[in-house]
Amino acid sequence: MDHIEHAPTRSVFFKIRHFLQWAVFSILALFTLTTSAVVLSHIKTPGASIALAVAAIAVMAVVCVLHLTPVFTRLPRKVQWGAYIGIFPAFILMGTAVAQMEAAWERTPQGAKQAAERAKQRAIEAAAQAERDETARQFAELEKVTQELKDYQRKAEACFSFGHRLPALEETVKTSLHNPDAFQHVETILTVPDESRNNVAMTFRAENGFGAIRTATVHAQLIADDCTIQNIGEPQID
Repeated sequence: MDHIEHAPTRSVFFKIRHFLQWAVFSILALFTLTTSAVVLSHIKTPGASIALAVAAIAVMAVVCVLHLTPVFTRLPRKVQWGAYIGIFPAFILMGTAVAQMEAAWERTPQGAKQAAERAKQRAIEAAAQAERDETARQFAELEKVTQELKDYQRKAEACFSFGHRLPALEETVKTSLHNPDAFQHVETILTVPDESRNNVAMTFRAENGFGAIRTATVHAQLIADDCTIQNIGEPQID
């Protein structure tokens, strides 16, 4: 019974193992084909190492064959592990060959021209990326400032009483008037901070020394954190 129960499990395991091995072989084969094409395209370049190129392609070909699933599954376990370990030096060898071939090619007039064009293109792309990064930074800074303004406005608005009034500002202004009882509130609004950091403006009506009712505006600084009033200026007659 145990043999019958475990047989499907082993079958699934072998299928997964074979699938993964085919995936490894496919990756190795694709890498070998693409890099070999680069090496072979520059193998006749003056100064290129033909021996290194041949050795790199041969080693990668052997590694590919060893990882071909029908071959790999017939190898002893130690050889299989060796085949996996051999991938890394094979990659390094092929990478060295590609770098040597490209370096030799870039020493030729045509290769130098292409290298200069690639460098120019990379510089353009780098500049474009830097511009995108700067735009993103500015956008993030704008969002931060916008959020700070929203937070400030929320706290400042909480300082106003019914009718959008600031009692502390009104009481201070009343004490400076000729006739405090004639004070009539018109409106109090938040403003863009000026050089004196004044950020509120209160418009009101009051009686002057001649008994005439005049409209005036006074500016002051509202500290949103504790709702205190500072820097109350002189009323400006409208």
